[in-house]
Amino acid sequence: MNNSKLLLLARACQRQITRNVATTEVSGPRVERLKNLQKKMQIDDGELVHLKNGFGDKALYQFTLLLTLIGLGLSADTLIKLTLGKK
Repeated sequence: MNNSKLLLLARACQRQITRNVATTEVSGPRVERLKNLQKKMQIDDGELVHLKNGFGDKALYQFTLLLTLIGLGLSADTLIKLTLGKK
């Protein structure tokens, strides 16, 4: 197959893919749920976006903060032990 035939085949495939994507409508319960979630996140109520989903988000955020503080404390402890040495 020479290059011109291959190029024509590639263009035909591209046109078919583009036509299918442009005419396909996405619908269903998952799409509706996603749209409702997007509307909920767009409301300007002063709450941070990563905490808008309720108790689960707040609990995960607090747990992450706790782990970060524990990690910082252990890092500081290790640095102090390394700099002062054993007594």
